[in-house]
Amino acid sequence: MKEVSYQGRRNREVELCRDPGMPTLVEFQARNSWFSAFVVGGIAKSAGREEREPASISTWGRKPYRFLLAPRFTHAFVKRISDSNSGGGIARWQFRATPASAARILSSAEIGMATDVVRCTAAVRSASYEFSPKIPTQDINILHFSEDGKKVTELIDPAVIRGTFKIPGPGYLQIETPGPWEIKL
Repeated sequence: MKEVSYQGRRNREVELCRDPGMPTLVEFQARNSWFSAFVVGGIAKSAGREEREPASISTWGRKPYRFLLAPRFTHAFVKRISDSNSGGGIARWQFRATPASAARILSSAEIGMATDVVRCTAAVRSASYEFSPKIPTQDINILHFSEDGKKVTELIDPAVIRGTFKIPGPGYLQIETPGPWEIKL
């Protein structure tokens, strides 16, 4: 897969140059407005048929959000959910897609400011996590994607902002939150 990069300021569909059968790592960031909100998700197009998911991620503000799109998706969509009355102005955005293997490798301590993805190379391990108490619990989760992206496992109770979980094996952790988080092995 080669990296694809797009910039825009309107709703748009983008083609992914993906590795067949492998998830795609996407980074999305609003560029010029603190109050812009977007949804980004996958589209599977094949022989006159189109399957569109509701959304993979909702973003708020200018933080970069990284997430995985399942192997079946051939395209992604970007849709603005805030309007110019919310202070979003023209709301430019940047989108980048790379192979999932480009995700940084999980170290003994990881911190982030929004949804992110880290790659797990080791066997089953225990980890602790903590999310900001200012974030609504319905907006948090930690998912494990198998290396091929076909099996997705929820690792935590989304109603709990701190605790421990077991990493099932090699693959990817997707930490879902609009705010600060920390993971320690």
